[in-house]
Amino acid sequence: MAEYLDNLARMLEIWNTSEPAKKRQLAEQAFEHNLHFVDPNHNIIGREAFLRMVDRCSPRFPALCMDVPATSICKTTIAAIIGRSIRMTN
Repeated sequence: MAEYLDNLARMLEIWNTSEPAKKRQLAEQAFEHNLHFVDPNHNIIGREAFLRMVDRCSPRFPALCMDVPATSICKTTIAAIIGRSIRMTN
């Protein structure tokens, strides 16, 4: 698998785990310390800021699953969260 896909899988796994030590390990494997993460609701710089954002957002959406490739259920859930239609490809 291409390195960027490995890192994407790690990023999504961060969302799927509740273990702080596992989240930190995955973040250290996937991201540079100064990563820049942007989505419709966030503009974050830094690994620590990303982890804090995940910790803040995850409890709001406890049933959210993140996967590659995104299933139609995940796409529908994510679209509902961000309030607009999305297109995901693998």
